[in-house]
Amino acid sequence: MRAYNRTNPDACFTHFTAPEVWATGSAQAYLSDLLSQLHSEDQPEMISYIQAHLKKCHQGIGLNEIQRFTSNRFRARNAQGNWGWHEVRSRIYRHESGLVITEGVMTEITEVMELLLKDSLTQLPNRLATEQRLQLILDRNPQANLVVINLDVDRFQSINDMFGQVSGDAVLQHVANTLQRQLPSSAWLARLEADEFLLMLHPDPTGAASGSTTATDHAKAQRAAHSETDLASQAEAAVLHWQEMLMHTFAKRSELPLRLTVSAGAAVYSGGVTYAKQLLQQANTALMEAKRRGPASYCLYSSGISEAIEQRLLMEKNLDLAIERKDFELLYQPQMDRNGRLIAAEALLRWSLPDGRVMDPDFFIPIAEQTGQILAVSQWVLETACAQLRHWQQQGLQPPKLALNLSAVQLEPTAEEPALVNVLLEACRRHGITPDQLDLEITETAVLHDKELALQQLNAVVSAGFGLAIDDFGTGYSCLQTLQRFPVHFVKIDKSFVQQLPDSTMDRQLVESVLMIARQLQLQTVAEGVETEAQWQLLQELGCDNFQGYLFAKPLTSNAMAELMKAAPTQS
Repeated sequence: MRAYNRTNPDACFTHFTAPEVWATGSAQAYLSDLLSQLHSEDQPEMISYIQAHLKKCHQGIGLNEIQRFTSNRFRARNAQGNWGWHEVRSRIYRHESGLVITEGVMTEITEVMELLLKDSLTQLPNRLATEQRLQLILDRNPQANLVVINLDVDRFQSINDMFGQVSGDAVLQHVANTLQRQLPSSAWLARLEADEFLLMLHPDPTGAASGSTTATDHAKAQRAAHSETDLASQAEAAVLHWQEMLMHTFAKRSELPLRLTVSAGAAVYSGGVTYAKQLLQQANTALMEAKRRGPASYCLYSSGISEAIEQRLLMEKNLDLAIERKDFELLYQPQMDRNGRLIAAEALLRWSLPDGRVMDPDFFIPIAEQTGQILAVSQWVLETACAQLRHWQQQGLQPPKLALNLSAVQLEPTAEEPALVNVLLEACRRHGITPDQLDLEITETAVLHDKELALQQLNAVVSAGFGLAIDDFGTGYSCLQTLQRFPVHFVKIDKSFVQQLPDSTMDRQLVESVLMIARQLQLQTVAEGVETEAQWQLLQELGCDNFQGYLFAKPLTSNAMAELMKAAPTQS
């Protein structure tokens, strides 16, 4: 093949035909010299770029068939000996004389690439640079061992909101500077976006293969498994060290009155992933799971995490549809006193799926609490329960109190959401019922996040006339303190303590302790999960006041509950 570079007087930059081409009639010597000047990491891509041109030549190009310009970027040393970025744009065609001609332009784009590949705040590589770097490693050595770690500053938006963007930027710079001082020279540190950083640790950035080429497949697999385990352990230890170091140095040097914590997600690569974006996504998925667990958490990626997140996302979508279509139902489980009189009923939420299955509340309620969808779900429960009470009254019945479960999310009012007591009172007013017709049940753990705010909210609720019960009592923390400080009327003994009665001596002692505490504080007690006569008999002997469980009735539809009201005596 013979080729030459043609000058174009209209071009901003032209490169005259190289002397090697004039002397030999071939571009081979010129291209060899050009490749020798390129950065070693960019040479393979440039070779592929040149080979693509050669392939077009060998495939044959018709007369006056002009190809489109293609481009490639690479690094080469400038006159000062520093690496600079260049871009070559070229195309190939056959001249009427029969020559195959390559024409193009080569431009230095160092400043442009620095803007494209560097974060302006921290001067670290950005996401694009990280993807390119990681892809190069994967292409060079598919068997390389490396760890990708995503770090995210906890509650960063709150830092910006409370102290301003200047302080937020200072926090990000502190994270970047601290990590740079801690990392080995071979590590890669980048700022991906906002408060998210990425660290890449790999033993050989040039991609040299490790291990004996004569080892058996079984030995290689064993070595890879051990290596992956070692990398995972090293990653976790490194993250714990960085978390402690960031918090310590920030507290020592910063004037901001806050505790800096970071969460991290890691993905270990030991083959099997082809594209950099896949590995980066795995690390991000692990980070999402770590953030879900709370501040200063760490999570190592596994396929199970992806499946769990996928299930949660699907659940969020289906919950939105269920809220929109009101695909829920309330069932009512009666509560009886020692004399068999109907004193109350707990409203239980049920969600029936289109395929006929019933979704377990223990599965979808925690997800709804995490996403904030619980507010819409709880509002539906409140409106439905109030409307049902009014409907029973209009039928001439005397319905017992209805007990509704509260979520911890409902105890955290925001600028967009009114206080809980206002929500409850407005629903009662709309449906023409009074607050004393509703009891509210909340677990011990629900008030642990912000006890003072919870106490303030619940005091307002009780002052308005609503009843309050501690649900699942004995399964949380600081039980006695909760009962002493909060305006509780009822204590519900968790069914896990009732199920083993009367055979379990330990459970009997636990129940006796709860009943004794309740009597001293003059609180009513309700035992949940009563299923046998023996359990009921023992609970009465121990002094329990009220009972709920399958022994008396399973959760009932509104019509079945109405029939029970007609047949069962009620407490006046």
